[in-house]
Amino acid sequence: MGIELVTGFTGKAHISSLDVAKFNAGALGPGEYVFAGVKDDKLKATMASSNKVHISSGNAMMQGRHFWVDAAGVDLTVQTGTQGQKRNDLVVARYAKNASTGVESVSLVVIKGTPTTGTPADPSYTRGDILNGNALTNDMPLWRIPLNGITVGTPVQLFQEFTSAKDAWNSVSQAAVGNWATLQTYGKIAVLDVELIITGTMQPWQTLENSELPTGIAAAKTAFGVVAVESYGEATLDVVVEGSRAFLRNRGASAITMSQKGAYAHGQAVFFLA
Repeated sequence: MGIELVTGFTGKAHISSLDVAKFNAGALGPGEYVFAGVKDDKLKATMASSNKVHISSGNAMMQGRHFWVDAAGVDLTVQTGTQGQKRNDLVVARYAKNASTGVESVSLVVIKGTPTTGTPADPSYTRGDILNGNALTNDMPLWRIPLNGITVGTPVQLFQEFTSAKDAWNSVSQAAVGNWATLQTYGKIAVLDVELIITGTMQPWQTLENSELPTGIAAAKTAFGVVAVESYGEATLDVVVEGSRAFLRNRGASAITMSQKGAYAHGQAVFFLA
């Protein structure tokens, strides 16, 4: 079939797990993640004993395939270590598809590593392209369990967490800088948007505005941005972010007098945070 309407009535059952997986991968990315925005334990691993690891509740995406562990969690067996040797075991989520029936499943599995007196390596695991239906098996590493002799160490997280759209939006903060600019931060990048009405006369190299940035915000290095003044093409203003301060200045060599109602000025400076 060259084309198919997936979300539409066709008179027969036609939507497959691969259809849904393609949609999930397109919307959320084709990788493998544990969802951080769900109120669960994010597949937390806890050593219940030296031979048992407990995987708590959580939701995850494996190449578009959504799976979850309920509130009861899952207990897995870890084989006893070898005295005087070290070993890394892996806890993986294993996708499997029956070649004959097409039935798909997921399970949690412990893959035993190889004991060594040196530095232990993680055991090998299966990687398969299940998103495009080219593989019957795929392992998603979740945790590494280090063993030193018969002592089991703290599990090490191997998966990436997927932030919800709500949390990602909340991570973008916005704050006023004086009454002439707005600062928005996106991780380690900040954008200072300048918007104000300029009145009176601007003197050469006059600093028009000078404000502290919000507490805890500072530029990694001095940044500059151009500010345009509408109807005054000869005006040459710039905005400067230096350390924890931002200021607006007239870079022109001569004074410029605005009309009685003033002139609208706008511009932007982008900088990295210290």
